[in-house]
Amino acid sequence: MKPHNSKTGLNNWIGRISSILALLMLAVLVPSASVRADDYTVTVNASISPAQIASGQSASGGASASLVANNPAATAELPSSVPPVKFSITSVTGASPSDTAPSATINADGSGLSVSANNSTTPGAYTVTVQAEYDWTDGAGTSHSPQGTTTVSVSVVLPAVSILATPYLRVGKSMEGSVKLTSPSQLSSGFPVTLTVATSGDGRISLSAYTVTVPGDGSSAKFTISGGMTSSRVNDISISASAGATSNAYCVTVFDLNAICTAIPAVNQSYTWIPNGAGGVASLMASGNQVTMTAKVNALPDGANPIGIQCGLVQNETSSSRGMMYGNPELIREQGDTTVVSAPLTLLKQWSIPAALDSGDINSSYYAGPVDVNVPAIGHDAPGIRLSNTVTINAHDSNGKFVGTIIYTAVWAHVDDTFADWCAVIDPDNGAPTYPASDGWRLNITSDNPSGITKGSGAGSPILADGHTPTATMLGDALRDNATYIPGGLTTFSP
Repeated sequence: MKPHNSKTGLNNWIGRISSILALLMLAVLVPSASVRADDYTVTVNASISPAQIASGQSASGGASASLVANNPAATAELPSSVPPVKFSITSVTGASPSDTAPSATINADGSGLSVSANNSTTPGAYTVTVQAEYDWTDGAGTSHSPQGTTTVSVSVVLPAVSILATPYLRVGKSMEGSVKLTSPSQLSSGFPVTLTVATSGDGRISLSAYTVTVPGDGSSAKFTISGGMTSSRVNDISISASAGATSNAYCVTVFDLNAICTAIPAVNQSYTWIPNGAGGVASLMASGNQVTMTAKVNALPDGANPIGIQCGLVQNETSSSRGMMYGNPELIREQGDTTVVSAPLTLLKQWSIPAALDSGDINSSYYAGPVDVNVPAIGHDAPGIRLSNTVTINAHDSNGKFVGTIIYTAVWAHVDDTFADWCAVIDPDNGAPTYPASDGWRLNITSDNPSGITKGSGAGSPILADGHTPTATMLGDALRDNATYIPGGLTTFSP
């Protein structure tokens, strides 16, 4: 047997121990390359408002974050102050990958979180992921970048709006239309929509603005629609909203009042003033029908009559009056009276017809209820005034004692009546009329100018109220019985 070499064995043990010590020293001198992900917890909070937006609108908010070390070793690696954090948007996702999502941005410090929609954004619900990342290097030279995320939700809606305008528009006239939000009931702010008009290129109508901002509170945005060329058929123009909203298609028919409803006033003869007529009557009258008016509905160019368009005549819808003045007062004293008597120089008895519709008033009379196509309505009238040729009043002294009578004779009279044609649209559902057009004429006669007949002077357009169907006949010289005498001037009778 080979003898044992104790020196060689010792050297082998020393070499092994040296190798182990070298490995231990290397482990102490070289730090770990990374820290485990669960060493730190990053909590992110974010908020945004409103949760529902439309095209052209934005939701805004902000984000914050906090960092917590989960074990002593991780705590030792934290810097003495809070390390810097950076925020970013990592994704905006909808129900389908093909959806065009709204844009989302956030500042690096977490402020200015914004989600914006435009006309190309697909309506729907979206989830916005907000990330916060801390970044620092510890004393041993190791980089740390723990991250955390949170989400906020926002819905992009395609609002529904309602357009309201006049269904019948007169050539050369303008009327106001409106657009208002109908669904959802409210949005946080207004939003722009574009009004589109079918067949407007041929000049039938024009709009004051093709883009309007619809308030988010449900109130209306206004626009003006003007009539140009006559429609070729009923409802041949359509107004709707696009680019950011859905709407009803509102149909409009443009008509020419002269083509659809013609009303022609005709004056036939001058008036005759008779201050002292037979039977003690003073009068300002024409011998026959003084006013003749004709109204007719005509067909549109395509031969069709607009549904519900009818026309007729109306008398005394605006303010009218008739009256007679008495003057040349003569005092007939009681026997023996010697007092000084004062009295009006003139007395005016006048009936005024107010500018208001009153179906119970015989002077707010209608003629020719709604007429059909090409069937004329013809009205005749002979407005005038007949009253006693004298008026007698009692005379009293300053103590109230009766001292005689004062007789006045007729010296002047006037007839001031208004007439108009109307063009009405009858609702086919309930029969209620609305009046998109009317024109007025005035017949203004005075005893000192019995031929002074004027047409279209000062009459204006009558205010025709809904809910009234003109069917009553025209009245001639019917007067109210409650007219009172209006004194004018002052005269004195001496003994």
